Amino acid sequence: VIPDSVTSIGEFAFLQCNSLASVTIPDSVTTIELQAFYQCEALQSITIPNSVTTIGNFAFAWNTSLTSVTLPDSINTIGEGVFGACEALTSITIPSSVETIGDMAFMLCSSLDSITFENATPPVINSNAFDGVVDVGIVYCPEGSEAVYTEWLSTVAGLVNWEILPRAVEDLPTVIEHFGTFSGSGTRSASVSTDYAEFLYLEYDGLQMDDSYYSSTSGSTLITLTEAYMDTLANGDYVYRAVFTGGYADLLLTVDVPSSAAPSSTAGLPQTGDNNRTLMPVVLAAVSLAALCILVRGVRRQHQ
Repeated sequence: VIPDSVTSIGEFAFLQCNSLASVTIPDSVTTIELQAFYQCEALQSITIPNSVTTIGNFAFAWNTSLTSVTLPDSINTIGEGVFGACEALTSITIPSSVETIGDMAFMLCSSLDSITFENATPPVINSNAFDGVVDVGIVYCPEGSEAVYTEWLSTVAGLVNWEILPRAVEDLPTVIEHFGTFSGSGTRSASVSTDYAEFLYLEYDGLQMDDSYYSSTSGSTLITLTEAYMDTLANGDYVYRAVFTGGYADLLLTVDVPSSAAPSSTAGLPQTGDNNRTLMPVVLAAVSLAALCILVRGVRRQHQ
């Protein structure tokens, strides 16, 4: 936990902290500087508070386990290479405050297949901002802005095969409460604003979970992990995805069981996915190599 007295997270502050799995950024922070969390390979989720107005170039690049990012409404620019090569990131919501997306901002995010834009006007971007994402995905945009986003995707963003779906911002899945912390007994519940009739299933690590591991009820949508399931988890942070007909909501769980009671490993963890990340298809190898060189040159340029 970063102390409340901190107002700026400096350059290279957590550079290559490969054991850093979670971090809490307090509301006192206004600036996250160059490569502050660069190549933190274990970091799974990050919530940036609305106090932050500036995110430095390559701040979260090469965080290969990062699956959940919450951006604040207080930023107007997503800088150069900020989330470059975050290959586990599957979705991102771009706040309405964002006017510019920089070079390589999401380059080589090879699992990214869902982008929600909250502004009816597409941001100004460089054509390589989304190089290396999946070929076919979905862009959610405000109702009435489908035409301008359709043209923008093909002529500016280079996402020519992506589908446009209009959504009222208030209809998108929004987390009301995360699972919180499991300390060794009881169940943990999370709630999402979306109507229960739209709930499909819960995912972990990209795979649909067996519904015996959780229950779901209305009001709006309440999801409860069973104690038997959580007893199989080692201490750490976990990111689950509640999948709805019109989008996703990422739900966070922290397991913090006293050492005398905690499982010694995750050997009993239900088979909900494989943490090993596959390589990009051979047909994209040449493109990926070229993009990688560009990204590395950008990092070196920042060091200089």
